[in-house]
Amino acid sequence: MAKLGNLVIDALHLVTLNKDGSIKAGPVELYSKIVSAVLNQSLFESSITLTLTISEAEGMLTRFNKKGILGQEFVILTAHNNHANDKPINLQFHVRSAKHAELSTQGQSVLMTLECVTKEALIDSFTSVNQSFNKTYSKTVESIWDRYIVKSPKQEFFKNTALTPFDKKAIEVHDTQQVINSFIVPGRSPFGAIDMCGRRAHDFTFGGSMFLFYETINGYYFHNIEKLINDQNELLETEPQLRSYRYSPVDDSSEGTVDEIKKIRSLGELKLPDQHLLGATGSLRNTARALDVVGKTYRDVAFDYQEKTRGAYQLVDPAGDTFIDDDFHDMFVEDTYEFLIVKDTTKRNQFYEHIVGQRMPFVHHLMSQQMNITLTGDITLVPGEMVDLEIPEQSAYKGDTQTDVSSNRLGGRWMIATVKQVFDAQENHTTILSCMKNSGVPGEK
Repeated sequence: MAKLGNLVIDALHLVTLNKDGSIKAGPVELYSKIVSAVLNQSLFESSITLTLTISEAEGMLTRFNKKGILGQEFVILTAHNNHANDKPINLQFHVRSAKHAELSTQGQSVLMTLECVTKEALIDSFTSVNQSFNKTYSKTVESIWDRYIVKSPKQEFFKNTALTPFDKKAIEVHDTQQVINSFIVPGRSPFGAIDMCGRRAHDFTFGGSMFLFYETINGYYFHNIEKLINDQNELLETEPQLRSYRYSPVDDSSEGTVDEIKKIRSLGELKLPDQHLLGATGSLRNTARALDVVGKTYRDVAFDYQEKTRGAYQLVDPAGDTFIDDDFHDMFVEDTYEFLIVKDTTKRNQFYEHIVGQRMPFVHHLMSQQMNITLTGDITLVPGEMVDLEIPEQSAYKGDTQTDVSSNRLGGRWMIATVKQVFDAQENHTTILSCMKNSGVPGEK
């Protein structure tokens, strides 16, 4: 029986396809050949990637499909954790390339790495969007996904069978500002066109309105990250133990229990704010001036970190402190940074002054604090979710009245930016989270 947290591989095999979608070569079982495997999901990547390092003695490199591995194959992966049978992995990948092939000195085996990406990326690579739109950006994203990905003629090559369970992925879209935008997508790939919408989109409900297009094992998303932070905070308020994890080097809770899933195995690199960078990029205070070349006037949009973090910006830990000391801000931060935007007001609904003046600081704040943590294998964790970390102060000093704090900045709520699932043929499985937050010392719960 698999240990708690181990990844149980139900299927992992390699195939090539005929034009009618049937299997041309394979399936070749890959699981027993794995030396290591890394499944990567990120808020900042439009596709999931799978990196398989395999060792084989069957001549796959030169014999598979009578031509060898050419980067025209597909990998089928289905897997689950025993503690989360209701949330399996069911993914289909295109083998983008075979790299780092090492031949044995006896000429009997090969060690090689297969770089794989989810199959929708293959459709994206060979499809062009050259079309005008007259919709909101969120409706445009839905239209692009439906026409160029879900209903692409290339989808007909992916037949859903027992050995090749190809499926059509849906996309979840957050609403953008509900105004009609007339614009042209000039020959971009579908993913590039969606990213274009994300860069232009805005929602005045949230100060930063950072829209990202990404994929997790649960599907594709076009999300406003500030709304995601807000929704995740509401979820953790109602279910505070849902994603609570603890770190203690001397934790003696026994293996094989549910508690094992909640233990942080190790802490990785910690990145802290670079105040000079924040100041030099206008991320603490700036003015965005939009010059109207038609009306011969201008409009200023001001940003101030202290004001935005008191309601307009969504903090990962809403009850926590900001990471800028108010006295430091008052002493040194001045409105010396100005964005200058030339604007044609005959074109409606452009929000560039808000995007550069407010979204860019939000991005810098959100990514200014990052930390990696390693957990027992858990495929249920995906980018965009929030975790609540219990991490003791990393100090032997007991403190005094001047240095004593109610909690330390390492703990509290963090947003998951990237998830790496690392596994091998022995069902060993660890989950590495790259987390980020834009708040300081956690608030009281």
